[in-house]
Amino acid sequence: MGDCTNCELFVAASGEMIKYPSLSGPLRLAFIAAAVILIPQRVTFAQTAAGGGSMLGDVNISAILDSFSISYDKRIRPNYGGPPVEVGVTMYVLSISSVSEVLMDFTLDFYFRQFWTDPRLSFKKRPGVEILKVGSEFIKNIWVPDTFFVNEKQSYFHVATTSNEFIRIHHSGSITRSIRLTITASCPMNLQYFPMDRQLCNIEIESFGYTMRDIRYKWNEGLSSVGVSNDVSLPQFKVLGHRQRAMEISLTTGNITILS
Repeated sequence: MGDCTNCELFVAASGEMIKYPSLSGPLRLAFIAAAVILIPQRVTFAQTAAGGGSMLGDVNISAILDSFSISYDKRIRPNYGGPPVEVGVTMYVLSISSVSEVLMDFTLDFYFRQFWTDPRLSFKKRPGVEILKVGSEFIKNIWVPDTFFVNEKQSYFHVATTSNEFIRIHHSGSITRSIRLTITASCPMNLQYFPMDRQLCNIEIESFGYTMRDIRYKWNEGLSSVGVSNDVSLPQFKVLGHRQRAMEISLTTGNITILS
């Protein structure tokens, strides 16, 4: 820089000595504060660029995720042509917002988790890297069960402040997918004994296109697979409890499993 009779010296991140005009008062404080903030940002960016991907110790997590795309076809289920994929299911009900005798339906908000294994997504276990936790956008890259709710009328995913969903990939290839959903489902009611009636409302779960040759559903934790928050309450009903079951149904297209 040129000569400066009233200057101060600052040391940049590169070690270079830089002269700046001397400032006083609030302007000087603001300038120094900006220098303190901006210099670490330059260093951090350089370190990130040199890393070449997301690192955990000496393990490149991005490289592991990128390796999954090699020869992977998400259109084909795991073990295609072999044994069916076992899909475990759990649910945790956060709230039941309405039960309508007129529309004969009910609305509930719950966490829905599915568990299955895809050997194509297995990877070498490394220190500190046994499970990969990835964002919901990664689901677009892999095969997932075509699970649907048979008696659903309408539903939506929660997306504030981001999609309420996560994926976990164990080094063995076992997958956990968790979603938060709100569903309105049909619930046929017998009102013969109204207002002293009791109603049983179900959520029915099955594969949309696969038969038991390809997918078998099960309650992942047995009788503990469905949980209900203690905060669940309704103004006109009392929640007496919940139960779960698994059924096999024979159709012209083949046998299917249904959870309810």
